[in-house]
Amino acid sequence: MATKYWIANNPNGEVTDAKAQKLAELSATTATLAELNSVAGSAASAVERDQRCVNATIDDVSTAGQIYVVAPWAGTLIKVYSVLNGAIATADAVLTVKDHSGDSAGTITIANSGSAAGDLDFLEPSSNNTFAAGEKIEVETSGASSNAVAVSLTLVFDIT
Repeated sequence: MATKYWIANNPNGEVTDAKAQKLAELSATTATLAELNSVAGSAASAVERDQRCVNATIDDVSTAGQIYVVAPWAGTLIKVYSVLNGAIATADAVLTVKDHSGDSAGTITIANSGSAAGDLDFLEPSSNNTFAAGEKIEVETSGASSNAVAVSLTLVFDIT
C-alpha cells in the first residue's frame, strides 16, 4: 500500500515519497519563498488553485423574481453556471447577475426550444464582478418562460 500524505487538510492532494523527501530537504532557514510555494508537477494552474464556488438554486425560473447570495470571500466572479432541472416552455428564461450595487455583470439566456433537465449555460462576467467578502450578489430571473422548473447555479470566484 502506498503512503498518502495530506497537504493543508486537502484529501485530494497527492505527494509521492520522492516529493515528500524533497520537501524534507528544505529547511526554514534555507528555503526560499519560491521553493516553499513551488508546486512543480501540479496539474492545476495557479488560477485554479485560487478558485472557490458558491452554489444556489432558483426554485422556479419561470416566475419573475430574484435570489441573493453572499460572496463569502473577496474576489472576482469569473463564471456563473446554470443547470436546468426540467423543460421550460413559451419563452427563453433570462438570468441577470448583479453586483452589490445592482449593476449588471451580465446575463444567461436559457433557451426554451428543446430545453430539458441538465441543460447547461454559463456567463463569464467581465465587468461589475469584483466583490468584497460579505457583499451580496443578486441573480434575477425574467419569468418569461413557463413551467415551474428549478435552476441550479454555481458561481465561481477567483480569490484575491
